[in-house]
Amino acid sequence: MKKSDGSMNQNPKGQPSEEKSLENFERYRIPIEKIQQSITKLRVQIDKLDRVYRGLKERDKQCFQSCIDAISSKDREKARIYADEVVEIRKMARKVLHSQLVLEQVKIRLETLEEVGDVVLELLPFTSVINEIRSQLAGFIPDAATSLDELNANIGSIIAATATPDSADQSLSIEIDEEARRILEEASNAAAAKVSESFPDLPSVANEEIVYEYAKASPDTFDVLKCAKDLGLSEEEVRQALKSLQSKGMIVIEKKEKEPE
Repeated sequence: MKKSDGSMNQNPKGQPSEEKSLENFERYRIPIEKIQQSITKLRVQIDKLDRVYRGLKERDKQCFQSCIDAISSKDREKARIYADEVVEIRKMARKVLHSQLVLEQVKIRLETLEEVGDVVLELLPFTSVINEIRSQLAGFIPDAATSLDELNANIGSIIAATATPDSADQSLSIEIDEEARRILEEASNAAAAKVSESFPDLPSVANEEIVYEYAKASPDTFDVLKCAKDLGLSEEEVRQALKSLQSKGMIVIEKKEKEPE
């Protein structure tokens, strides 16, 4: 029988195994606590955005009906005003829904990371994603921007707590940027599709009014694609409005000749 000298068991590198286990536990516990805090913050923010989105839908419904009523009473000026407001409401609705969908992805990823590792590589794309949607919301939901700043700080501490020399490799930056772009694009497309399905189309007369006003503002540089994006319409709706305005003699469409190179 070997005589015990009362010393602690050593691992091959000379570090006490109990001390090593405690170090691993602390390293694991800190990120998990931060992850749970971040999930809670995300749930609160997602609920807030959902309330804002539902409020915008209700406001859109009211303005849309006012636009219809104005058209019925042949008050074209009032119809245009309400149509313009509907366009702005729907722009905001897309931004809010887009942000909500992105934050939902972040929450789901964090919930997964409560069980598995690779925290740094999994969360790095979301820091730039959150910064992007923060800038979208800052103008009309300031408290959301503040909450997202706090969330990014939390995620930053998670990344710092789990970082290794390998995870700081600059060669990962391109892959991370591409992942962030993909997340934003998918959420943007999903938000646009849902808003298109959930909100009724503006009457064609109202489309004509807002396209006409848009065209008057930039008669020499009119671009169908840009007009559609700025007004929240489809390209086909813009083209139909232009065709109707031209048939009524309200506009003249001239194709610009390409300048010789």
